[in-house]
Amino acid sequence: MKINKILTRLYRHIIRNIIRNIITNDKEVDHIDGNKLNNRKYNLRGVSTNHNQMNKSAMKGKSSKYKGVAITNSGKYSAKITYEGKRKKKQQ
Repeated sequence: MKINKILTRLYRHIIRNIIRNIITNDKEVDHIDGNKLNNRKYNLRGVSTNHNQMNKSAMKGKSSKYKGVAITNSGKYSAKITYEGKRKKKQQ
């Protein structure tokens, strides 16, 4: 077995154990810097699903570069925010 394969398996084992220690029934793993490929211990934390959803970046290819903001067919802006299951919407 090559050394790279051994190191890869060891790394995966360590990361799995770190993630198991972070995650509880009501938490999931969040990458602090937003880079999903950066799985270093200092970059991982356990957060609630609501908090993790707030960290999402704006989707590419949408009508606005801002998260939760869109341009309607009439050319007006529409903003939607959902927090703790309550949705707020405003048009201008």
